[in-house]
Amino acid sequence: MNNNGYKSFNKDFKTFNDIIMEPNNIYEIDGEIKYHKHGYHFASRLEDTLRYVNGLEEKIILCKVLALGNIDWYDDEYYGYYDLGCTNKIYIDKLLTREEIIDYALNLHEQRLLRFIQGYKLTKEELELFKSIYKRKESVLNFISYFQEKDYDVFKRKYTLKK
Repeated sequence: MNNNGYKSFNKDFKTFNDIIMEPNNIYEIDGEIKYHKHGYHFASRLEDTLRYVNGLEEKIILCKVLALGNIDWYDDEYYGYYDLGCTNKIYIDKLLTREEIIDYALNLHEQRLLRFIQGYKLTKEELELFKSIYKRKESVLNFISYFQEKDYDVFKRKYTLKK
């Protein structure tokens, strides 16, 4: 497995357990690491970090990270999350720019893109970009309508793709 990955934070660089972690720093803890129990969590795929923050309602920060210590890998097959890691030593490498995040998302295959759309708030301009690129992908357009535009009836209607 790769020890490169991503980690999400709230706007104050806090993790979901209120630990502040900033770029260009190494963090290390003692004790046995265990996913869901003890250690610094990260994901191999950016969109998988969004399950740990409320990216649709809050300003969030996404960073590239490097696991420097031992890693306990976890797969959540029920929800389709794979290659989730927990380490005792992590380097917060770099804060990702919005442009880098959007470029990353635009290169995802459909299922991973849907996960991104349901967890990361897009700007009005970004929404228009995604809609124009995926104008023939009903699932992508429906996810945009439901998660980004809060059209909670979109899955109840019969959808007709625009020409």
